[in-house]
Amino acid sequence: MAKKFLEFLLQQKDDAAFIAAFHAAPEDDEPLTDEEMQAIEEGLGDISEGRVEPWEQARMDLCKS
Repeated sequence: MAKKFLEFLLQQKDDAAFIAAFHAAPEDDEPLTDEEMQAIEEGLGDISEGRVEPWEQARMDLCKS
């Protein structure tokens, strides 16, 4: 089901559906695991080092697959 929803979001002409779905999602109230904290730290490192891709580019790449 999650895959179908992501495919739906990718087919939208703008990002409004994605943003609306993000804002409507319930807040996750479970504590973060060590693995999740490590992934967050890795992502923040990627951001600070400039190893990022704009959403528009990521979206186009995902639509190709």
